[in-house]
Amino acid sequence: MHIGKGATWYVRSKLSGTYQVYANLAKKYPTPIPTPIKNLRPAQETCEQCHWPKKFVGNLDSTINYYLPDKSNSLYSIRLLLKVGGGDPTHGPVGGIHWHMNVGKKIEYAASDEARQKIPWVRVTDERGVVTEFRVKSFTNDLSQLPVRTMDCMDCHNRPAHKLQSPESAVNLAMALGRIDTGLPFIKTNAVGVLCATYKDAATALQSIATTLAQRYPQTLASVRRLKPSKRFTPTTFSPR
Repeated sequence: MHIGKGATWYVRSKLSGTYQVYANLAKKYPTPIPTPIKNLRPAQETCEQCHWPKKFVGNLDSTINYYLPDKSNSLYSIRLLLKVGGGDPTHGPVGGIHWHMNVGKKIEYAASDEARQKIPWVRVTDERGVVTEFRVKSFTNDLSQLPVRTMDCMDCHNRPAHKLQSPESAVNLAMALGRIDTGLPFIKTNAVGVLCATYKDAATALQSIATTLAQRYPQTLASVRRLKPSKRFTPTTFSPR
């Protein structure tokens, strides 16, 4: 499904997977894993076989909960209406966030840095074949030294299956789910602080996080220890997950 059709990419994926197993066992991979991931098969031949761009999605209602770094961990919620849109007029209005992936359009760009975050030049070819170029003032329009890439799904969704939460996002989520007690004074600040610190290894990190939070909230920890774990209560007050 994620490889796509054809024997060539099937073999390439197996060879790549074999090296990935070795790299994982021998710890030969970089941390963090850099982006963008290169040499991927075009998304039109993989992702879009299931997530087809002609489908009309419409709007999505999303609520994001934040907790402020004050004593009472004040809740600050933002509700967003995301205009996702679609790319086929037979299924609904064409437009929205996915305008750049609409059927019939072609978006090309040139990036001046390895991470593809600095983009001085963009070219749009619409359904009628009309070409429009956009560039920053300092760009000389010399593309001989910059590779031109056709935009596809992976230019934005570069880690769709491996979403890693930042410390602050992880703490916000844990507090919203009740895994971290929002009644603890400054727990948002303290939890994010211990997660952002530098540690030698994972074992040291877990021990240091537990020790630091236990020292700052001794009464809470003592009450947790007096309770027996049950289906109704599990002592996960200090869990960063």
